[in-house]
Amino acid sequence: MIARPPRRRPPVPHRRAGPRADSRDPADPLPGYTGTGRLADRRALVVGGVTEGGPGAAVAAALAKEGAAAVAVADRAPGGHREAGAVPAAGAGDGPLADLARVLASLGAWALPIHCDPRAERDVRAAAAHTLLEFGAVDVVVVCESPPAPPAGPAPAPRAAVWDSLLSGGLRLVRGVRGLLGEGASAVVLAEPGPARPAGAEAGAGTAITVNGGVRAAAAPLAAALRRRGVRLTGLLAGRRDSDAEVAAAVVRLAAGAARTGDVLDVAQVLGAPA
Repeated sequence: MIARPPRRRPPVPHRRAGPRADSRDPADPLPGYTGTGRLADRRALVVGGVTEGGPGAAVAAALAKEGAAAVAVADRAPGGHREAGAVPAAGAGDGPLADLARVLASLGAWALPIHCDPRAERDVRAAAAHTLLEFGAVDVVVVCESPPAPPAGPAPAPRAAVWDSLLSGGLRLVRGVRGLLGEGASAVVLAEPGPARPAGAEAGAGTAITVNGGVRAAAAPLAAALRRRGVRLTGLLAGRRDSDAEVAAAVVRLAAGAARTGDVLDVAQVLGAPA
């Protein structure tokens, strides 16, 4: 299933959604976001953060509103059904991915929903390959990393440890798709600890620097390899007080080149930097 936009048109700033003619249409996950064409004509892949909740839908909508020509969204099939490998959703269908694809098409982007395991390197590589085959390039890849629900009983891990684990997992997935990213592409690893997401006010620059040091050291070889290919790699830390709209806006800035490759920043740092 490829959701097609109603007509081809140059990217324009998105206005707040008004009443819909068909009440069955899925709602825009980012109704107040206004795009400025920062990612005009890019082809993007968003991995995770959709089926089980998270900022993936908002991120995908922001990419479309910023002028992305095509957005593929890859996550588990509804109900947690595990298909073999990465499989584009067939038919119109229902469920979070199909609903999101229709939203993206209504925003003017070609959309491809893909069922896969967002934590399996093989599946994510296959999802990137599907995106490449359908749209001709992968200019932006966003990996939304969030942990499973924490078990009852033990105290949660320190926030820096949680973020470090999530970023490391996302880096592994980016490493698997690096051969499919062309010159000028951007890869953003979003660490979003879900219900255990640390409060934004408690997760300022100090935490970002703590995580940054360890992850940057681990990511240095990958960042260097991607830099030689002209690909930017950045990490983003989401806090509990960061709304999905703020997270999506920060992802857009990083995808557009607002930070040095290899940097790991929290949402406030990205949004507070000069555009």
